[in-house]
Amino acid sequence: MPLVLVECKRSIKDPKAAVGQVRSYALWVLPAYYVITDAQTLSVWDFQGAIAPDLEVLTVKQAELDERFEDLYARLSPGAAAVARQNEISRLEASR
Repeated sequence: MPLVLVECKRSIKDPKAAVGQVRSYALWVLPAYYVITDAQTLSVWDFQGAIAPDLEVLTVKQAELDERFEDLYARLSPGAAAVARQNEISRLEASR
């Protein structure tokens, strides 16, 4: 299973449709996070599976990448994404 699923778009005319499309992929591969980008904006979503709406946790514009890199890395680095996945698994197991 991937930790992060990335959907690259030429342009995002309908953000809701873009989220719906990448979410449909996420339901198959079960990432910790998914990212949608059109090279101008990057949005990071915390994938909740089929049990709850996903949460948009970060949006970064291209001009902000230098100053927001630490925020991105804190969510999307392999270690951070693996911890997020493990926390989600633990939460689901506790709710059984």
